Amino acid sequence: MPTLFDGEIEVDYGFVDVVADGDESPDLVRARGGQRNGLCGAACTNALSLVTATRTGAVPLRVELHDAPPPLDPAWEDVVEVSFVATSPDLVLRSFQDMVELAPLPAVGDHRVRYSATSMDEAHDRSRLPDDPVVDRYLLQLWPAPPGPDAVLRSTSAQAGYWHGVAAETPPPPSPRQRAAAAAAEAEQERLRREEAEDRWQRRLWGGRLATPQLLGLGSAAQLAHRDRDLVDAVLDAPGPTQRTLTVWAVGRAYEVADARAAAVLAPAVVALRAGTAVPPPFDDPATAWDALFPGPSTVTVTVVRGLPSAAGIDAGAAALSAVLAAQEAAPAAAAAGALAAAASGPLGDLVLDEARSLLGLPPAGVRARLW
Repeated sequence: MPTLFDGEIEVDYGFVDVVADGDESPDLVRARGGQRNGLCGAACTNALSLVTATRTGAVPLRVELHDAPPPLDPAWEDVVEVSFVATSPDLVLRSFQDMVELAPLPAVGDHRVRYSATSMDEAHDRSRLPDDPVVDRYLLQLWPAPPGPDAVLRSTSAQAGYWHGVAAETPPPPSPRQRAAAAAAEAEQERLRREEAEDRWQRRLWGGRLATPQLLGLGSAAQLAHRDRDLVDAVLDAPGPTQRTLTVWAVGRAYEVADARAAAVLAPAVVALRAGTAVPPPFDDPATAWDALFPGPSTVTVTVVRGLPSAAGIDAGAAALSAVLAAQEAAPAAAAAGALAAAASGPLGDLVLDEARSLLGLPPAGVRARLW
């Protein structure tokens, strides 16, 4: 008969757990839920929760390994049995502040466990100091056996009866299948919450409605949707000639508020767009076009035009050049939306959007939302 441990272990709050080295201790009450006995809780997976009468201090505990059920010793007043699955040969005794390693088990798997106690009523709720005599003692015996229901083999003390009552009144913990089902349900709820949050964000991002493939095809011009989704949708739904007219109009509005130097640089491109011809160099290449408008170190400033509602944006010349470049998109819808977005990014701001609404027969937008 191998002895896995024979000594004293310090307890606090009257409990000792048997777990695989590195595993967490079970919940004291839930560990005995649904059982007949309350002295040795085995309802939590792969763990034992032992009750001691001594509340604080050292208690003697012997742990034995047997090949078969040992004889029931009449010296023990309270005796219970449970089934236990050892997932590791390395088990430990763990109390609140103490831990003792047991000798390794020769094999893992299903075991039967008998927990025996004596003098529990005499030691109830006491604090044992180092020089105090031993009162309550405990014995834990294990042997290989198939799973079976727990049992109360002998119940003498009032303390054992109390803990048996706790077990009877505590519902059993969820089974592995129930835990898996609960985890799956929680994962599904989390997925739905994420989808709802993403849907709310996307609707906010795209002006109250989800983006369509046509809108997503506009590239950076699609950012205008969060400012005025109805206007962008109207631009996309407009016939080609109307889209081309709106493109030239948006370029012209951005050009009108540019300063004299920028207007002089951009004039050839604006003239070509109004005539329906290809823009001349350098406006057919974005990099050289920006170099022509802003020679030397690039500085784009914010300009405010007094007297215009929402009239604060990037430099008017930069907005006008952005509109010229957007107007060269091959798709009429992309060109119109891009030129309009560029014009609205300049000092005209929302005014150009309101004017575009009027051109397309839409009512005034009122107050426009901002993402940031």
